[in-house]
Amino acid sequence: MKVVKVEYQVKPEFVEQNKSNIQRVMKAIKKKNINNMLYSSYYLGDGKFMHHNITTAVDFSELTNVIEFKEFQQALKESEPIMKPVSSDLEVVGLSKEIF
Repeated sequence: MKVVKVEYQVKPEFVEQNKSNIQRVMKAIKKKNINNMLYSSYYLGDGKFMHHNITTAVDFSELTNVIEFKEFQQALKESEPIMKPVSSDLEVVGLSKEIF
């Protein structure tokens, strides 16, 4: 199992657009029926976002190949975020229930 967390902060005027872009990505993932991945995104306030992805695949290529995800990444980059995305690999220590 591979797990990654990404955090970043956008400018106040980009918050709502970023939320909309994230929702487009989530809809695309559902439509493509990608079942070996649990991808979630959270708004932490003050322009800060956190994304969390768990997959049973060897990498995240199923996500990075989604057109809407590429568009999301490009829009985020073009928005000139206050804090650029910082990625952290996480180690699963325990789960309250099986997800895959």
